[in-house]
Amino acid sequence: MSSTQGAYLDPAAFDALAAALLGADASADRTSLYLRAEDSEFLRFNQARLRQATQVQQAYVTLAVERGKRRAESTLSLTGQTDADAQRLRQERALLIGQLDLIADDPWLTVPPPAAH
Repeated sequence: MSSTQGAYLDPAAFDALAAALLGADASADRTSLYLRAEDSEFLRFNQARLRQATQVQQAYVTLAVERGKRRAESTLSLTGQTDADAQRLRQERALLIGQLDLIADDPWLTVPPPAAH
């Protein structure tokens, strides 16, 4: 891919980011990532002439942490550099975990049952 942000369109790159972030941590019950990414090219015409050719490359991840009935989340843009993005996400995760004690229980938060093995 031509962009570093577009790298997260490759499942292996996202898996590497998730593996770097979602290690075991007793300070949160659950951590989740939700990725939104695009790598698109656009052509804009006006009066049968090409007026603009552009490319949009962006990637955002929503990071959520939960403990009991408390949940905190944040959305960050990604650079496409796995090591730098993983470090930023680990720092953000630490901030969110620190906020869990300040958040009231969410009566609507439902925890999925454990997967059967």
